[in-house]
Amino acid sequence: MSRKEMKRVISTTGMIFILSVVFFTGCTKASDAETQQQEQTKEADTQEQAVTNQEDTNEENSVSEESAPNKETVLKMREIALSGMTDEQIESMTERVKSANLSLENGIMFDNLIEQLSDSDSLMWNYLEQTGEIQIGWAFDTEISLEESGLTKDEYMQKYATTVSTNNEYDADSYIALIDEILEYISNEDLKADFTSMRESVKQAKETHDVNEVINIYHILHDMDYYLLRYGPEDVGQYVSDTSTINKYYGVLKIYENN
Repeated sequence: MSRKEMKRVISTTGMIFILSVVFFTGCTKASDAETQQQEQTKEADTQEQAVTNQEDTNEENSVSEESAPNKETVLKMREIALSGMTDEQIESMTERVKSANLSLENGIMFDNLIEQLSDSDSLMWNYLEQTGEIQIGWAFDTEISLEESGLTKDEYMQKYATTVSTNNEYDADSYIALIDEILEYISNEDLKADFTSMRESVKQAKETHDVNEVINIYHILHDMDYYLLRYGPEDVGQYVSDTSTINKYYGVLKIYENN
């Protein structure tokens, strides 16, 4: 791994840490989120081919995209889904879902998160395994590859490798506890079912290291953020030059299946 690649490992870990923080605090304001997405979209213009390649690589893991609901339908389904909840509960849930979706979206687009988690032995899975100090990668203080070094893997690791660690505040059990907290104040059974599906995917992701569980979480968050709690093409689309990600609709929410 080169110094450039080492920096990328650290960048990726920072993204996942941010995901943990924003999903638990729900404190990211709408204006901050839109500004962040606007700035990152500029970078996306220069990485379009990389993103396309990433999507092609994971095509088998994706559900078929469907025609997205219009604004009128989204508003109607939102009213049904949020029935019985207080304004404070709605705001808290919306901010958490929005922030988690944006962070996970950026990890997939810019840090090849799905590719990394496709390896069930990836150290990135440690984020779901335990709290405290965890190892999330290796840093190599050399530009020489293993093949070029003439060393065995063990010799190469001993000579050049150092562990990359970070402090992890939230693990899978913490996410499950938060989802349980949200489930307590949701009245609509379809919305409950989607959060329950995410809860089960978090549990299974920890137990099996199956990247498809992470993909399921992302699809639910994406549709819930852009086509239920907000109307992405209007609420977010005006702030970005490339709306291709926002306009995607995976059709995974129960509220649309049953109403």
